[in-house]
Amino acid sequence: MSSDFTYARWGIRHLRIGDIVVALFLLVGACVWIAMGVVPHEAGSVAVVEVSGIKVAELKLHQENYLTIKGKLGPVLIGIDGSGVRILDSRCPNKLCKKMGVATKAGEWIACVPNELVIRIKGDSGIDAITPSSMIP
Repeated sequence: MSSDFTYARWGIRHLRIGDIVVALFLLVGACVWIAMGVVPHEAGSVAVVEVSGIKVAELKLHQENYLTIKGKLGPVLIGIDGSGVRILDSRCPNKLCKKMGVATKAGEWIACVPNELVIRIKGDSGIDAITPSSMIP
């Protein structure tokens, strides 16, 4: 059985542009994944609730509270249990907002897209985790 295949023939010269793109994508993804776990996140103190881009409530996370907000499709029940905020019930069709779980750290958010409702967590300093340092006054 004669074969022309040898390992010496397959080197860096035989990589295609797609191979390089995939390798770079995996490398960047790994770096981002590592950075997300290394960067400390500030514990949140306030949940800001917005419907259609308009702020409708600001809730303190350390107080137990339940609130019903009127969304585009109907009421949305929001619960705060002392550690974080979550959506307990919504009239949206897929209930993906309920599956997002609890938001506790500054910069985290929960969205119910069909109801046009967003809950953002802010920290004690008033600067959330996604604000670049160059924008701080």
